[in-house]
Amino acid sequence: GALGLLEESAAALEEILGLDPSGPARRDGLVDVIDAVEDLVRALRRYVDAVEDDPGELDALEERLLLLAELKRKYGATLGEVLAYRSEAARRLEELEHHEERVAELRAAEGEQIDAAAGIASALSATRTGAVGELGRAVERELAELGMSGARFVVEITRRPDPSGLRLDGAAEPVAFDESGVDHVQFLMSANPGEPPRPLARIASGGELARFMLALKSVLSTADRTPILIFDELDQGVGGRMGHVIGEKLWRLARGHQVLCITHLAQVASYADAHFAVSKGIDSGRTTVAVERLSEEDQLDELALMLAGSQAGPAARRSAEELRSRATEWMRAQPGG
Repeated sequence: GALGLLEESAAALEEILGLDPSGPARRDGLVDVIDAVEDLVRALRRYVDAVEDDPGELDALEERLLLLAELKRKYGATLGEVLAYRSEAARRLEELEHHEERVAELRAAEGEQIDAAAGIASALSATRTGAVGELGRAVERELAELGMSGARFVVEITRRPDPSGLRLDGAAEPVAFDESGVDHVQFLMSANPGEPPRPLARIASGGELARFMLALKSVLSTADRTPILIFDELDQGVGGRMGHVIGEKLWRLARGHQVLCITHLAQVASYADAHFAVSKGIDSGRTTVAVERLSEEDQLDELALMLAGSQAGPAARRSAEELRSRATEWMRAQPGG
């Protein structure tokens, strides 16, 4: 071993020094190394003597390693993940062992939430009920200004029974609810005097529906957060004088929203901040649609075409300039215009 080789080296060095005193003078250092190695050998022997040879413990360690490997295969790539899984499983077991108490807690919390929801729904319903009358009158005033003076507008509020719903104060049975409350709100309208109000979607024509939406949005403009409003030919069936009224209402509505309006009436178009002309064409045998933003001059030409058709001449151009000038003066006179 290493110690034997060191001892042989020391003996050889003794012989060298005996033959030649001027030879290497590091014998003392080699002796120190031999002493240190002997101390280490003695320490290792004591350690080996103290170690018990227990084949059973080796088997136990190997089984432990196999168990850990199996746990990592099933529950996580690392022992940390395995321990995290164990903690979560213990938590779930705790819940299962005490599920009756947990269910009771959840039922109590559910009852509190249902009571709170019922209170909020009642308050919301009362606010709606108190507002429908004024809303109806305001919309009817707007409709009259839009040429529908005989129209009636009614807000109908109903509720639907539901055994799993909310029980409100004074209610005979629970009612259905969702995120909007317990009320089912429907807009009813009668376009002509003497007719009973009916659901708006069933009786309104395209033009009537567009004007109704303009009236409703005008009334609710301060509360409505819809960023973009699109009106399609709400000037249908109205004349030039009414076109100015529609244009003014659209302009006011556009102070708080982005308003897009498709119109063939020059009186309405004259109030727009920007004009876009939509045209169809044929490209490689296919129909295409082009949208072009018009310059100030092109806007006047387009207004003239709306007024007089394809034969628009100087007179139509002057009428278009007058329309635009009137609308511009009116807009400038408005607050924030």
